[in-house]
Amino acid sequence: MACLDPRLMVSDQEHSKSKCKRLLEELVTLNRVDGDDVDILVASYKELLHDVDGCELKSRFKDFKVEDDRVDMLLYECMGRNKKFEKLWRVVRKVLLVSHGQASVERGYSLNRQTEKDNMSEGVIVALRQIIDYFVLVGGMLKVDITKELLYSASSSTYRYHQYLEEDKRKKGQEAIQRKRKTVQDEVDDLKKRKKVLESDITNLTTSSEKYADEAEAKGEKTSHSILVKSNALRGGELQVLEREIEEKVKSLPAMS
Repeated sequence: MACLDPRLMVSDQEHSKSKCKRLLEELVTLNRVDGDDVDILVASYKELLHDVDGCELKSRFKDFKVEDDRVDMLLYECMGRNKKFEKLWRVVRKVLLVSHGQASVERGYSLNRQTEKDNMSEGVIVALRQIIDYFVLVGGMLKVDITKELLYSASSSTYRYHQYLEEDKRKKGQEAIQRKRKTVQDEVDDLKKRKKVLESDITNLTTSSEKYADEAEAKGEKTSHSILVKSNALRGGELQVLEREIEEKVKSLPAMS
């Protein structure tokens, strides 16, 4: 991994070349790199060192700080955008992923803790992280280009904030209506279930009444109408009440949409 240390890539290039070759040989053993590509990759790495030694990024390689700088971003600026280093960059990416694991994600958690405040929404945290990441990308707050678009965006921030508040208010209103609608719909469904049970009871009582009447008539006895009276009472009382409640609830649903 020493071959990817920006400081060594400038100060001790011969040592870096040796380390690069050993790293590639190890990757071949692990079946991560094709053995036929080793010589090509070594030559590409040597060319990279030559380019770094004579480019404007040399000072950044020389003064690289592990605590503050990101090696992946620095190497990307040298290789990721240059087609002649395309094959080498693919290998470097794999090595960096193996080396750092979840370091970038964990670094993000640390930044989140630094930016968090009480009652801060998720959208605000995301926006702050985007700002911080951009500062890191350009090399600091003082290196941000103050463009017309940026000035216009800043001047219209209050207007966009009020738009956001209005939209948030509208969404909350819609959510409240949907919750109320669901509550009423649940009540309607419950009433329909009760109606179904009541209708079943009425049917059973009516059937029983008719059965007893037929049996009494066959025996020449007086018919008892108590069961029939009870079924009629249910039909005329509780059932009608349920039907009215269901009708009222259903009528209120369209007004909530």
